[in-house]
Amino acid sequence: MLNDEIDELQRHGFTSKFGHSFVRFIFVADYKFMLLCFGMKSANSKNACLYCEQTNVNYFFGGLQWRNVLAPKKPGCKLETLLPCFGLADTAVDTMHLFFRVTDKLFDFVAKELSETPDALRAFEAALAEAGIRNRLRKNEQGALEFSGLNSKDREKMLDLLCQTPLSLPDTNRAKQLQALHRKFRACYDLLKSSDDPEQIRETTHAFISLFGILYQKIAVTPYMHILAHHCHELVELHGCLGKFNQQSVEKANDTVKTSFYRNSNFLHGPLQVIQKANRVLSVKVNAFSSPPAEQSL
Repeated sequence: MLNDEIDELQRHGFTSKFGHSFVRFIFVADYKFMLLCFGMKSANSKNACLYCEQTNVNYFFGGLQWRNVLAPKKPGCKLETLLPCFGLADTAVDTMHLFFRVTDKLFDFVAKELSETPDALRAFEAALAEAGIRNRLRKNEQGALEFSGLNSKDREKMLDLLCQTPLSLPDTNRAKQLQALHRKFRACYDLLKSSDDPEQIRETTHAFISLFGILYQKIAVTPYMHILAHHCHELVELHGCLGKFNQQSVEKANDTVKTSFYRNSNFLHGPLQVIQKANRVLSVKVNAFSSPPAEQSL
């Protein structure tokens, strides 16, 4: 039913008081959810790229053609797609999730570098405190250091910190190379949010992935990094600037709903209470916007 309605709207459009309009839907979601919807295997499988059949040990490399079809028995696929109304050309990458997942990897490597140099770790923790980043390095269940609970603003601040000041590592050349890597990723992210020039994005993302492959193992490249370096410029050719495909507002709404739900004392009627609260808030905002301003007395 959903696929039929979307297909009908895209083929024939709809009529309103403003006239007849045509629409085109672009499917954007968290990468794991996109793989699920298109009948593909998990993100850590051998062929987890949505757009090409590159293997996970070769994500560093590009050059492959886009997939012709997503169907069972194709590399990385196991089920029929749930959304046949969407082709690969009707999808795009969510820039917020891409930023989160790539910084996850970069910050994990930073934590590993710092754990080997206690003086550098103390200096970096002091810099975090000065920058106002509340979440600090913590040990996980395996005893390795990691950054936990970082929100979007914290990640932005930490990335800026890594771009501005090299880590206090004994190998100063290594520290400068890491700083250059973070600067290159920052440039990639800024371009994705603002540029519709695919060639500029291709050059910038390739510079980032090339340096990443020099500083770390090439097999450490993740699906998001692979898409950043080898498919984002192709998506820009299709859709223009990818900055408009940002799910930050959706994620914020999700956080708000979860917070409201877990504050309820009666979880049985929790969803209903969340909807009622959202309706009350929306009603207040609409009435405040539509009501005339109160007269001011002199």
